[in-house]
This record gives sequence, structure tokens and C-alpha cells, in this order.
Amino acid sequence: MDAESDNLETAVVDPFKRDTDEISRFTESYAAFNRVINTLQRQYLELKEEYARLNESLAATNRRLQIATQENLAVNKMLHNILQSLAAGVIAIDQNGRITHFNRAASVLLGIPSGEPVGKLYRDIIPAGKPPDANALRTAESGRELEAVDRVIDLIDGTRLRLSVSTRILRDDAGKASGAVEILHDVTKIKRLEQELARLDTLAALGEMAATIAHQVRNPLAGIGGFASLLQRDIPTDDPRQKTVRKIVTGVERLNNTISALLNYTRSDELNCEEVDYHRFLQQNCALY
Repeated sequence: MDAESDNLETAVVDPFKRDTDEISRFTESYAAFNRVINTLQRQYLELKEEYARLNESLAATNRRLQIATQENLAVNKMLHNILQSLAAGVIAIDQNGRITHFNRAASVLLGIPSGEPVGKLYRDIIPAGKPPDANALRTAESGRELEAVDRVIDLIDGTRLRLSVSTRILRDDAGKASGAVEILHDVTKIKRLEQELARLDTLAALGEMAATIAHQVRNPLAGIGGFASLLQRDIPTDDPRQKTVRKIVTGVERLNNTISALLNYTRSDELNCEEVDYHRFLQQNCALY
């Protein structure tokens, strides 16, 4: 009887204990779940704050990048405007010999539209000229820079250009050659003026020589002419010697005219220009005939 009572009591107590254990495990699981949730929430907040910080930093970086980009664009535009405003022609090429820059002055000098050469091979667009190595292409190939070398180019329309050419090697940030640039100055007018100046110098020297000759020759020539005139006067007209005397007088006159012509040729006359009423000028001249 006592054994049956103990078994009954155990049967009654075990379900209660089992429920208590399950509740305890559930409580512990719930507490662990809450801890996980709290940890996740804390990490989420930390990630949110980090995201906000990184987003703000990224926005600031984007603003700085945008400002730097605008400044670079402004600088590039300014440099482009400067390049286009230069009176000297500028042609730049890369290592493959393709034209990367071709300014307005080069376009005017060579008679080539400014946008046409960019991206094309230098040798296919620009006339070679003489000497053939005075250009950016040869500088890029040889590495030899030029300074104010005279270069003659014959254009398609027959115009002959006289240029002063300087070339330089283009280098990147690492100092490695990346191409070459040539600068063209039109010295056609200067060369023409130099030739004219040389001609004037020659005429001036010739004039000085002519003046010296005239002074040294005309004095004795005047004496010869004077004595020949006296002989011509004193010798009878039917005398055979008159023919010889006339030749002397004629020769003196020719020599004197030659000296006068030489002096006139070497004299630098100044033009005295003034406005003229053509109608009145023609009437006055017609009245003379």
C-alpha cells in the first residue's frame, strides 16, 4: 500500500517538475534571445552611425572632388584659350606621332582648318619643309630639341613660308617622354626686310664708291673736256683733226653721263606724296597740248 502511494506521488510530481524545467529553459532561451536582440540592435545603431559618418565623409569627398573637377576644367579652358590666343603656331604630338594639339595660329600659318589635324599622323598633315628634321616628329624620334631653327615650307597654293622653329620633348609626371611640341614663328616678313636691308647696304656702299669715283674722275674729265673744246674752237673746221677732237668731246660727255647715271641709281630718293584732284590734273595736262 505504501509502495503504491509513493508511485502515485512520483507520478504527480514529475509532470510539474518537467513543466518547471521547460519554463526555466524557455526563460533562459528568451533571455539569451533578448541579449542577442540587444546586441544586434546595438550593432545596428553602431552600423547606422558608421554609415552616417561614412556617408557624410563621402559627401564631403564628392564636394571636394566636384570643386577640384570644376577647377581643373577652368584651368584646362584657360590653358586652351591661352594656346588659341598665342601669335605663334603650336603643334603637339604623342609618342606615336599623332597630333594632339593644333592651335589657331598654326592653322592660319599652314592654311589647315584647326580641327582637322587632331588625331591624325603628323607626317600625313604637315608639310615636311627644309631642313626635314626641323619639326616635332623628328624631335620625338631622336630626342634632340631645337632652338630657333630656320625652316622653309612650300604650301599647296605656292606660298613659301619662312619659319623659325623651336621644339621640346613633352614628359609625363614620371619624367618619361610622352611626345613633343613645336613652336612656329612666321619670319617671312623679317627675312624679306633683311634682304631689303642688305640690298640697301649694297646700294649705300655702291653710292659711296660712285661718289668717290665721280670726284676722282670728273675733275680730270672736266679738264679733258675743256681742253678738247678749246682745240675744237681753235682748229679750222676743215682740218682733219676736227674729227678726232669731236670724238674726244663726245667720249667725255658719254663718260660724264655714265657717272651721272651711276650717282642717280645709288641716290635714295624720298617720295613726296600728296592728294591730287585727278580731274583738274588731267585738264591741266591736256591744256599743254
